[in-house]
Amino acid sequence: MIRTGPTTDYRQACQPGQMDIVIPTIHYRSKADLADEMGEIHNLNVSSGFSESGFEPANEPNAEWYTFRSNPAINNSTAWADMDAYFSTAYDWAHTYYFGVRVFTPPMAQSAFAESLDIASCAERRLTDNGQTGYDMMRNTYTTKNDGVDWHNYWIQGKEAYAFCPNGQHVSIHFPQWMQDDISNGQKPATISEADLASPQQGWGNPLASKDSAAAAADSIRYFFDSEQKYGVSHYGVRGVSASWLLIDNTGTPEHDWHEAYANTSTEREWFRLWYLGQESWP
Repeated sequence: MIRTGPTTDYRQACQPGQMDIVIPTIHYRSKADLADEMGEIHNLNVSSGFSESGFEPANEPNAEWYTFRSNPAINNSTAWADMDAYFSTAYDWAHTYYFGVRVFTPPMAQSAFAESLDIASCAERRLTDNGQTGYDMMRNTYTTKNDGVDWHNYWIQGKEAYAFCPNGQHVSIHFPQWMQDDISNGQKPATISEADLASPQQGWGNPLASKDSAAAAADSIRYFFDSEQKYGVSHYGVRGVSASWLLIDNTGTPEHDWHEAYANTSTEREWFRLWYLGQESWP
């Protein structure tokens, strides 16, 4: 899986029957340019004898492109309608001009108005101007304009079970019904492309304060992954794939250190060794 896309926000206004009017910031990327990059990477892979499962057109655009102070704000339906238009057009361009390119949905940041609930606090999250969810405003992107649905999921120790709040912290259990039905009816690939225990820096009150408690960390990850694959199928109709979020960058950033599979040497961290070499099923 390859992640592409703009690095930060864009501004777009689009009304039915009118021209697509774009007010770019310095970081704006056109939909065609984004799709062209996917096509070029895909063609290079093919010519080199490689293949990719697909492309994520952006990373958590709800949180990286919008804030409560942006215009439109993250909790306003216009922001989500704009994203729907943007990613739908990028999908169409890629499929029109580049045979074999698969475009997945952009994974949204959890607890940021995409789904209906903040799983960290169990508080409802709805758009303030119409009471819908962000996903509800992006039906094109999340139905006909994708080759698979991706999302991100972090959780704290003790919330690994596939259960409703406050007993579990699986984002997919809070997908709107139409979205679950579309994944199930189309048997689409469903992927958590970032999955890991929430770090202390995220402020969720994770009782696991350090992954140096290696066995507990490995067990939590195994339990969450197993629960998503076994029980998520009853909600969105396919056995999803969970990809662990692993880093190695030697920056000394506490948030990055939490997700590192290797220490700042070439040594595997013990939690990673226990999890990666352990059995997949739980318990």
